[in-house]
Amino acid sequence: MAKITPKDFAAAMRNALELYGNTTSDIVEACVEETAKEAAAVVREAAKKYKWANYPQNITHSKPPKRKSKKTAFVYVDGEDYRLAHLLENGHALKRGGRTYGKTKSYPHFEEGEKFIESEFERIIKAKI
Repeated sequence: MAKITPKDFAAAMRNALELYGNTTSDIVEACVEETAKEAAAVVREAAKKYKWANYPQNITHSKPPKRKSKKTAFVYVDGEDYRLAHLLENGHALKRGGRTYGKTKSYPHFEEGEKFIESEFERIIKAKI
């Protein structure tokens, strides 16, 4: 263990905290990407039970952009079926008011991915840190 004089203590502490912050930031970024990938798989599986043509294959995730303070990733529908996601999740509005019923009901498949992220993200971060 190296000896640090009181003069150098502030610089040594700053370096140690910066190293910890960078390491933690890298871990969180990896966890965000891993969780988004797993959530896309969960949503894809939930969408398969409704037997839509190519819709489940188009569900994917984006990698988090390189930012220092904010780590985000998205699960979304790529390709031509992106327009269906909101309507399938929430149903259609009717001319006479209210929501749809019958054949045009809602199919909450993205909701399962949301629940997965809420339950697993914190556990994954704790395991890696």
